[in-house]
Amino acid sequence: MAGQIFGRIAKRCLAIVTKHAYGEHGPEISCEARQALQLFSQLVAMKVPREISARTGATWFMFTEANYEPQRDSGAAGVGAVIVDYQGRRCSLISVFLPDHLLTKLNVTNRKTIIFECELFAIFVAMQCWSTKLQDSQVVVCIDNEGVKDALIVCQTSIINATPILCAILQLEFDLRWNAWFSRVPTESNIADAPPRGETQQLIDNGILQCNIDIDGMWTKLLVLATRGNYDQQLVSHVEKKSDARAVAVNLKKQSAKNVI
Repeated sequence: MAGQIFGRIAKRCLAIVTKHAYGEHGPEISCEARQALQLFSQLVAMKVPREISARTGATWFMFTEANYEPQRDSGAAGVGAVIVDYQGRRCSLISVFLPDHLLTKLNVTNRKTIIFECELFAIFVAMQCWSTKLQDSQVVVCIDNEGVKDALIVCQTSIINATPILCAILQLEFDLRWNAWFSRVPTESNIADAPPRGETQQLIDNGILQCNIDIDGMWTKLLVLATRGNYDQQLVSHVEKKSDARAVAVNLKKQSAKNVI
C-alpha cells in the first residue's frame, strides 16, 4: 500500500509501524505508531494521484554538503549546496554558517558531533531555497555522507535530533511533487564541498549566483513542515527535560565526590 501512495511520507509511516510490530512493546500501541497510522489513513483518504506530465521532464542535480568544526573561529558549522541543470550548468549556490543558537536547537540530545544533523539540514535548506525551481521535477540529490543517504532512502533514522529534519524533508518533497533519487558522491567530486566553509569566490567568479538565506526563517519553516510530516514537537521538550535531568545527576555526582574528598 505504501508504494502506491504519492510521496514517501507513507514509507516513513510504514517504517514506524513495522518497527513497533517487531519490537518489544506488547499489545499497547505507542504514541508514535498511533500517529503514523493516523497519518497513513489521511494519506489514503487524500487520494493524491500519481501523475505522468510534461512538467516532470525537467531534471536537476543538487549537490549538498555540511561542515562541523567547533574549534573554527569563523563558525562552528556551515551548510552549502550547488544546483546543476540537466546540461551540467551550475546555476546557483548556497553558503551559510549556522549560528550557535541554531546549533543548540539541532542538538537537543547533546551529541559530541552533529555532522549528520548538519548534512541533513543542508538538504532541507537547499530544497526550500530552490523550491520554486524544483517543483514537479526529477531531482538527483548528491551527498557524500553514506548515513544521511541511507536515512533518506529508507525514510527513517534512529537519531532523535535528525527526526524533525527528515520529516520536514519528506513533507516538502510531497508538496513539491518531487521524483527524487538519492546518490552518494565522493567528497573529492562534490562541487558543494567548499561553500560550507565560506569558500565561494571561485564559484562566483565562474558566474554562479549565491542565494541569500534567512537561516532562522528556514528553521521555523522546518518545524512547521515537520509537524505536518508526522513529527511531534513535544518530543523536543521531552528530550530537553531528559538532558536537564542528566546534567543535574552529573552535577550531584561531582558534588558528592568533592564532599568525599
